[in-house]
Amino acid sequence: MIGLEPLVVPIGPWALRAFGVLALVGLGVAIGWTLHTAKSNGARMESIARALVWAIPVGVVCARATHVLGWWEYYLMHGSDVPRLSPEGLSLWGGLVGGAAAAWVALRRHQAERRIIFNLAAPGVALGIVIGRLGQFLDGYGQGIPSTLPWATQYTSRLMASPDFGVPRHPVQVYDGLIALALFVVLTRLPLTWRGSTFLAVYAASTLALAPLRLEPAFLFGLQIDQMLAGLTLVLVVAASVRRVRLKAVWRARAHKADPLLET
Repeated sequence: MIGLEPLVVPIGPWALRAFGVLALVGLGVAIGWTLHTAKSNGARMESIARALVWAIPVGVVCARATHVLGWWEYYLMHGSDVPRLSPEGLSLWGGLVGGAAAAWVALRRHQAERRIIFNLAAPGVALGIVIGRLGQFLDGYGQGIPSTLPWATQYTSRLMASPDFGVPRHPVQVYDGLIALALFVVLTRLPLTWRGSTFLAVYAASTLALAPLRLEPAFLFGLQIDQMLAGLTLVLVVAASVRRVRLKAVWRARAHKADPLLET
């Protein structure tokens, strides 16, 4: 049982909770990590700024739209809630996909630098997710289906955002945060060229694995909308990685044919 009381800071008619604060901190950490590592890896600040100017607003809009679509039955009856923005009303995968697509298009004229920036950002994004999931845990958001496991979480304060009280549930936000933390450690030790694809592939796979434990409703074909986005991302990343390996093999074969004495 968890006897935490939520950290609530009243600001006029609004209340700022731990999840909101730590979600913003996580975003700041992701941006800060990318900026900090940019200079030593050949990425210009102008290009990073251009990517962020597009990625952040487009990512927020896509995150909100994805959440609304995923919970369409609720918003069909509560239309006035659609324009309200709050961390719990944003889809992480909607933000990741929308923001990444916007940054990718914004840097279309600088393809080599674009790849560097995406690889640089991957560890920071993973660490930002860890911080955001901690905020969810402190506020009671992100619990999953009921569980009898010893580590199932059960909140006691009625001010928490838990779906109910007195029912032990899977701490899915903790699972997700631990996976992101492990990813952060691994990514910082990988060659730069593989960080972005590794992050997307592993985090997408973990999202698919955790989907049966989550409370989000099915959107299409019995799948949650975040599950669908993660699955599509995983397929695209694997396909791109296979193509990349094949192209490298072709280049090596051509180089060896041009110079038979060249050993690769």
